[in-house]
Amino acid sequence: MEKHWQIDELGFLPSSSMKSPPVLALLLLSWPAGLLANLIVFGDSYSDVGNFQRWTNGPVWSELLALGWNQSLHSFAYSGAVCDNDLFLDNSDRTTPSIRDQMEYYYQQQDLAPDAETVFAFSVGVSDIHQAFIEQPVTPDFTMIADCIMDQIAIAQKVFHGNRILLLNLPPMDKMPYFHQDLAIQHAVQVVNEALQQKVDALNTNTTLDLIDIHTLVTDLIDHPPDGITNTHQAYWDTCQDCQDPDHHVWWDQTHWTGRIHHAIGNFILQTNSFAPPTSVDKQMIETMDNQSPIYHAQPHATGFLQQLIDQAPNNTISTDTTTNTNQHGWLLFTIVVFGVAIGLWWRNKRTNQHHSLDNDTLLV
Repeated sequence: MEKHWQIDELGFLPSSSMKSPPVLALLLLSWPAGLLANLIVFGDSYSDVGNFQRWTNGPVWSELLALGWNQSLHSFAYSGAVCDNDLFLDNSDRTTPSIRDQMEYYYQQQDLAPDAETVFAFSVGVSDIHQAFIEQPVTPDFTMIADCIMDQIAIAQKVFHGNRILLLNLPPMDKMPYFHQDLAIQHAVQVVNEALQQKVDALNTNTTLDLIDIHTLVTDLIDHPPDGITNTHQAYWDTCQDCQDPDHHVWWDQTHWTGRIHHAIGNFILQTNSFAPPTSVDKQMIETMDNQSPIYHAQPHATGFLQQLIDQAPNNTISTDTTTNTNQHGWLLFTIVVFGVAIGLWWRNKRTNQHHSLDNDTLLV
């Protein structure tokens, strides 16, 4: 039987992820809140929280992720951003900060020095594909997009000492009302996503890099809409501006999602990611959320000094004070995990000795 994603009024809930072994469940209960301190986001309009403009009717996926992980959110995402403006010919008057620009601007923020609890998230590629078709309508080289994205991730690893990195692959652009089943667009997305997967698989690093497959998730939500979603192919702003609930639609406008899809993506990452125990965000939490990101205005036309730091460093290694912090926090995390496992084993043995049996469902967090 084919499995599809499930959404209820609380957001995305994969039916197969709702049970945990007893010891693991007890470990999750002992896991301290706020272990992941900061979420740093580099992206485009799908992650823009107001640096240029918000393109949805509710929180975006990164705000929900930070809420679920009890993190401070710092989003440098900017609408229309590509990975690197220098990849394209007509960039002299471009005023949109690319991912490369956003990362240089982040580096200049003295109060946001990364530590072991920092998660870096990357979400980009839609504008790159669109721009590539505009400049090279015959045979654009889409692999350059994947190459650029991985170059920026390498900078996050080597310069920022990022050891927890999220990478969202490209969504199904051909299902957007704007592109409407464009096979060339579909092929371009496939090329980029396959290249990203191959590059991530080939990495030999101690860094945890999670490639989040939002392409499959969003495709399944469109092809097999859950209860409550009644329109998967038209934009809310084109068909139903007077409707009471925009979340009946997948699309907020011709290219962007409604808040419900952002909610689904946020909960999908919260329940399947390896950086923290599985959790989710419900509507009540969203209504009281106060973890908004400050507004950041990165400037375009990056200097490239971050790449120069890597190129000029011996053996491509860069030493900063965060190395010591990383080791200290690593030992702290190890101690917490061991302590949690010990408590879990002690509790299980105690319950066994008392001739009680526990069903896994009773231990869910």
